[in-house]
Amino acid sequence: MAQNQSFAIEDYIHIIWYRKWLLIIPVVTMVLVTGVGSLFLPDIYRAYTLILVENQQIPEQYVNLQRFDMEKSMATIRQQIMSRSLLERVIAEYNLYPELIENRVPMEEILDIMRDSIQLKVEGKEGFTLFFQGADPYIVMQVTNKISSLFIEATTESRTKTAEDTVEFLERNKEELRVQLEAQEKALREFKTAHIGELPDQAEGIFSIIAGLQQQLQSTNDSIRAAQDRQAVIEVQISELRNAPGGVVGLEEELDQLRSQLASLQLKYTDEHPQVIDVKAKIANLEARIASGASSAPSGSPAIKGLDLSLQQAKMDAARLRAEAGSIQSQLNTYRRRLDNAPKVEQELSKLTRDYETTRTQYEDLLNKLSEAKRTAEVEARNKGQQFKVIDRAEQPRSPYKPNRPYIVGVGFALGLLIGLGSVFIVEHLDDTIKNPEELEDLLGLTVLSAVPLIETSEDLEKRQRSVLLGIVAVCAVVAIVVVAVLLRYSFI
Repeated sequence: MAQNQSFAIEDYIHIIWYRKWLLIIPVVTMVLVTGVGSLFLPDIYRAYTLILVENQQIPEQYVNLQRFDMEKSMATIRQQIMSRSLLERVIAEYNLYPELIENRVPMEEILDIMRDSIQLKVEGKEGFTLFFQGADPYIVMQVTNKISSLFIEATTESRTKTAEDTVEFLERNKEELRVQLEAQEKALREFKTAHIGELPDQAEGIFSIIAGLQQQLQSTNDSIRAAQDRQAVIEVQISELRNAPGGVVGLEEELDQLRSQLASLQLKYTDEHPQVIDVKAKIANLEARIASGASSAPSGSPAIKGLDLSLQQAKMDAARLRAEAGSIQSQLNTYRRRLDNAPKVEQELSKLTRDYETTRTQYEDLLNKLSEAKRTAEVEARNKGQQFKVIDRAEQPRSPYKPNRPYIVGVGFALGLLIGLGSVFIVEHLDDTIKNPEELEDLLGLTVLSAVPLIETSEDLEKRQRSVLLGIVAVCAVVAIVVVAVLLRYSFI
């Protein structure tokens, strides 16, 4: 071929026509090889069934089950359909892959082959299509329907079992929480009983009681002081009467006075107190004098006797009031201790109450969940919830799904055409002969006056054609072998 030569469309047509066998032979060879080869490929049939999710039959205001999301659940559905247990049941029931089983091929490899024959396709939000392919159209139909029925059966059993397990789990948790709640109720009740008067809600009452006791104590102290003042006044009056001119007081009256004084002192002091001991000594002395017959004075005037009675009453009132004040002070100290202990009691009560409320809330929430779980379990047991349902059962396919023989032949034709065009290009590129006077003029820059045609013997022509044809056939054979091998390996074309 001459270098730097421009070609028109007519030149390309002339080259193709001149090299037409380089194009025709590969095309015919590839069409024949792929066409005949496709006849040896086994027919593969495919059946399908459409499965939809049927909505629950009970209104949602009574039982609100979780709605099924096909896109999110497709991975789970695929695992269920591709599970070993389900596929082994189908293989055993329909005696699938007998040659592989006889040759003791591992079951895992057989299951992988079967999984490659199953396809799933999502149809909207509430359905999917199940495909299965194989060599026997009737078996393909039977297997497709069997897989769908086993899947629906397994799904129903799984949903029912899940609902029952949920109820059982919640029942166990409810019992544990009930025991814990009762223990916390008992602890809270015992704590409140043990700290009556120290609880936070009783603080206001304690303040009121303390205020009342303080007022009562103040009033009692005032009464004590009044009794003591009255006693002092009476004692002064008695002293004045006794010391008055002409006043005679007998030993018995003096003894009575000492005894009254002793009674008053014993209300305040013990017997070991010096004043008590001194008064007892005086009483003993007077009693001894009276017993020895010492002179005694008259019993005294009525005025002194009245004052003695008033004095004794004043002393008794003072003693009673002091005892009452002591009791009030004791109560006041008790309520003050309760008030001082109230913050600690409040903290402990708050902790007990918080734990109790938390457990009670959990228990009530668990009761609600248990009630919902029981309704769900009942709905699932009666098959009234969302269920998978076969809409279109698989039918026996009338024509094979693959191989697609027209497509295979078309691919062979395209490959043959590419091989032919490539051969023409390569041969034309390697051909450095001068084919016409114009090429010679372009090459030499001289004018050609005349041209002698190429004299080629028949042997030269046959030899050249034979070598070209052998090369083309060899290339076509290699390509055809590769194509057939690919078709046999991937027969889904």
